[in-house]
Amino acid sequence: MTDFKKFVLLTDQTNKKIYQLPLDYYPAFHVGLPFQNLSHPIALDFDPYEEQIYWTDIGTGSISRAYTNGSLQEIIVQHNTFTPAGLAVDSVGRNIYWTDEGTKEIYVAKLDGSYKKRLFYEELDHPRDIVLDTDNG
Repeated sequence: MTDFKKFVLLTDQTNKKIYQLPLDYYPAFHVGLPFQNLSHPIALDFDPYEEQIYWTDIGTGSISRAYTNGSLQEIIVQHNTFTPAGLAVDSVGRNIYWTDEGTKEIYVAKLDGSYKKRLFYEELDHPRDIVLDTDNG
C-alpha cells in the first residue's frame, strides 16, 4: 500500500473491488485494495484517526472494516442487517451510522459494531445515503 495524503475511495460492484484513487499524483491512477470476499460493496467511509476503511456490502448484508493494506479485515455488523446502503463514520464521536434500505431504517453503533441501535424507522421510504454534519452537531 502506498501512503497517499489525499485520496478518493470508490467501489466497483462488477469486479467486486474497492479502489483508492490518489489525488496528489498526476497522471491519476488507482490502487485496488487487497480486501477479501467482497460481494457487492456499495458505500464507503474512512476513519482518519485509525486509518481504517469502512464499507457496506449489500450482497452479504454486512458492514466491514479494514486497514488500507488489507490487514485486520472484519465484519462488524451483520445480524439483522439486510440491505445496508448508506454509511457515515463519525470519527469524533467514534460511531458509525448506516441506512438499511431493506428494513427502511437508520442505525448507529460504535465503530466496532457494538451497541447497535435503531434511530429512525417511521415514514422512511428506501433510505439510501447518509451524511453527518459534524461541524454543527
